[in-house]
Amino acid sequence: MVQLSVDDQAIRKFSSFFVPFVEEQIVTYYNPDFLINFSSTSYSFSFLQNEIIICFLKGVRISDIKRLEYKEFIPDSFLTNLLNNDNIPSRLKRYRRIGTNRLRLELADELRLGGIFARETTAIWDNYQLKIRISSALQMEQIEI
Repeated sequence: MVQLSVDDQAIRKFSSFFVPFVEEQIVTYYNPDFLINFSSTSYSFSFLQNEIIICFLKGVRISDIKRLEYKEFIPDSFLTNLLNNDNIPSRLKRYRRIGTNRLRLELADELRLGGIFARETTAIWDNYQLKIRISSALQMEQIEI
């Protein structure tokens, strides 16, 4: 078989055949339960098994989309600060022994299951009465008890 290359124009035309399907798929990632608002842009987080899909919203329009790893959204620095806080609930204190990776997995599970939701720039973990500030870099930044 002849090894062919494909021009960008052919790729663009072929891709255009599927635009309506792609638009429908992107809209499915909108999650009204986890919206973070910063000035003129809002961010909708959809928590999947191994990754997070973030829709960038300008009004009622999705302007961009980004894939993020849980480790990026829940950085080690946040987990370390959380565990160093003496006022955290006792169930969370056990992660001082178990480690930050297990704590990250629990947070990811809670996000996927809807146990953590968002208001403005804060994620709320009702089970522990914790508020987690989300930074403009779209990372968990600081807890408020």
